[in-house]
Amino acid sequence: VRALPLLGAEPFFVLNADTFWIDRGRSNLRDLVLAWDAGRMDILLMLVDLACATGHTGGTDFLVGPEGRLKRAAGAAEGLIYAGAAIVNPRIFDGAAAEPHSLNAYFDRAIAAGRLFGHRMDGHWITVGTPDAIAPAEAAVARAASVRP
Repeated sequence: VRALPLLGAEPFFVLNADTFWIDRGRSNLRDLVLAWDAGRMDILLMLVDLACATGHTGGTDFLVGPEGRLKRAAGAAEGLIYAGAAIVNPRIFDGAAAEPHSLNAYFDRAIAAGRLFGHRMDGHWITVGTPDAIAPAEAAVARAASVRP
């Protein structure tokens, strides 16, 4: 929130520091940019299927509805995981306190306004949020490297 004056009024990426992914083909960030529609969206989340994830120990986060609108999945099997990458309109932070806080409050406000959308990534997503996640992450990267030409 403190950096908002430096970022300006245009939408920007928010990326989690403890996640990364291995693209299949095109860049997932490029696809996210191409899917962005400022007229309909306040937030566009990159999402991944549980089957394409390494290191995630929780359930699913979001269900994708008509036209890509999201609602909370509450762990539903058909839900998707938030992959730690998003495009956000800076206006969502209007009035936000300049202290650490979760993006979940902004996600919930955008859901209520019908302005939270999702885009399914194409690739393998990896989280390394705990020391126990490092070995599975390294194994996933090694597997991906062994199948690339």
